[in-house]
Amino acid sequence: MKIQFNAGVNIGNYIFFSAKNFNGLFKLDKDSGIVQFVSAFPDDYSWTEYMHQCAIEDNGYIFFFPYCAKSITKYAYETNKLTSIALYEGSTDFAISNVIKYRDKYILIPRKLHHPLALFDSITGEVEYEEIKIEGIYSDELYCDNYSSIIHEDVLYIPIYNDDRLFTFNLLNGEKSIIQVIDSRNSAIAYYDDFFWIVSADGKEVLKLNTNFSMTNKYRIEGFSVRPFQCWMTFNKSLFLGGCLDDKIYKYDKENDEWINYDCIKLKKEKPQWAYMCGFQEYDDKLYIFPSANDAIFVMNSEGEDDVIPVLYDNNEFFNQILFEKNRHFFEEREDKLYFESEQLSLEDLLRHMKS
Repeated sequence: MKIQFNAGVNIGNYIFFSAKNFNGLFKLDKDSGIVQFVSAFPDDYSWTEYMHQCAIEDNGYIFFFPYCAKSITKYAYETNKLTSIALYEGSTDFAISNVIKYRDKYILIPRKLHHPLALFDSITGEVEYEEIKIEGIYSDELYCDNYSSIIHEDVLYIPIYNDDRLFTFNLLNGEKSIIQVIDSRNSAIAYYDDFFWIVSADGKEVLKLNTNFSMTNKYRIEGFSVRPFQCWMTFNKSLFLGGCLDDKIYKYDKENDEWINYDCIKLKKEKPQWAYMCGFQEYDDKLYIFPSANDAIFVMNSEGEDDVIPVLYDNNEFFNQILFEKNRHFFEEREDKLYFESEQLSLEDLLRHMKS
């Protein structure tokens, strides 16, 4: 059973991360590449997938923010203690798509925009809420993409993934507004070199905009699958686009005003299972890019000498137990017949599922 990576944080010589395909907190030794199981997260079943999309370190703790999990998990990595913090009590579909620090608090941005923003105090554990609704244009169907939002000059910008507008929230005076950008859906926004940058939801276009959101240039990117880009990254005074469904990373060439393919082919040579990136973190003058397939972690450094951390697995007995629990969760005996998600299951389908 392969571990899939979903949200990680560097702490010294380790990367602590939440698994994507089941409930598990792991740590990766960056020298040896060995991954070890640390603990299961409280409040959730062992088979829960996509538990966390975002994680941060603050004052001796790692906070894992729920995507499909039921609560925030606060992990004391020195004492190996996990505690839960309630979020959006009474709701079950509040997946947190992005976490941005603002002054002494963190702004938690829900993927589905009918939920309010959450302002989280990591010291006290207190949460305040701020409605996103704007009279006349609000829809229960609006949502934003993961890692898509930014704060610039005390204003929060949230691209609406299934719409052609941006939601803005002035964090000083509370003013909320909608900005019409282009006649296509928006995926993610960045601010770099005195311009706003927006990538379209289909990943085919990158827009360069003035601060009044008038367009100065449009860049066409061809030859990739739907939603090829996951997020913007700024590192070492450069702007990057990270791959979502492709293993591509693009870099903005400021001198020639064009986007170029940042050479990651060595990842394919060393680790054929390199898959779309699920997150990143700047740490100790390096940019760590976490791949979901988790066979390798790509590391950029400020001197232009990139590296790869291979990932090795430990504790196969634990993985086998998780696989057993996941299978048991999906199967139920009724009147001597085996069912899969309420449908009668053939022996052939059962064997095929257990091998997957």
